[in-house]
Amino acid sequence: MSDDEECIHLMDPALCSICNGKDAKSKPKTRQNVTAHAAPKPRVTRTPTPKTPTKRLTTSVVATRSADTEESVEEYRARYTGERESTFDAYVEVFFNTDARDFPGGFLAFTRCANAEAERKATAPALVLRAERLMRDAGYESEELGAVGGGRRWHLAV
Repeated sequence: MSDDEECIHLMDPALCSICNGKDAKSKPKTRQNVTAHAAPKPRVTRTPTPKTPTKRLTTSVVATRSADTEESVEEYRARYTGERESTFDAYVEVFFNTDARDFPGGFLAFTRCANAEAERKATAPALVLRAERLMRDAGYESEELGAVGGGRRWHLAV
């Protein structure tokens, strides 16, 4: 239909409420209208899920192989003076020649656990026992130095 033509009701098509669909009563029922007025769809109601507190999962990454080298651990030698110089050598030998190389935390953690530092005994007793076992399996025995020098002195068992 062009703009100058009349609708079937002899009116301007833009003004005819029957032809342009503004009069719903006179609008012929089409397939769309029939389905639109069909039975209403059942409503789906959802019960709100209770808010449960979530736990934050934290992980720590521990290297399976230490980046320590025999040269890089020499910086710790100054901590082992006097009677304990041989202890440092024992730690180097055991760490680099046994399964201690896989010790969580590397050389420094191994020496702190083998020294049985109070902080390590309190926070990581299993690691302290593991370090002691590694030292004993390598043929070393310990001697507590107590208040004199602190820590332990490890020497080859006779």
